[in-house]
Amino acid sequence: MMAFMIFDIKPGAEQEVLKALEEDEAVRDIYVIAGEHDLVTIVSLPEYNAIYEWLVKARQLPSVIHIKCYLCMDTIAPRKTQK
Repeated sequence: MMAFMIFDIKPGAEQEVLKALEEDEAVRDIYVIAGEHDLVTIVSLPEYNAIYEWLVKARQLPSVIHIKCYLCMDTIAPRKTQK
């Protein structure tokens, strides 16, 4: 099961959160974004309960203000990107 996690982080604490996420085997990708939120991660775990447990743990990181979780319901073959 895959989920997209959108993070709001305390200003200046991005590196601390990035380090914790980089060390987490469930985190497949991390994207630093501009706009209302700070990071988007793709988390891959075997079942819903594991996603929930991961989310509870991630929310306990001291510099995390808020996380939005979006569960992936289906995967469509990626489109080819133009070069």
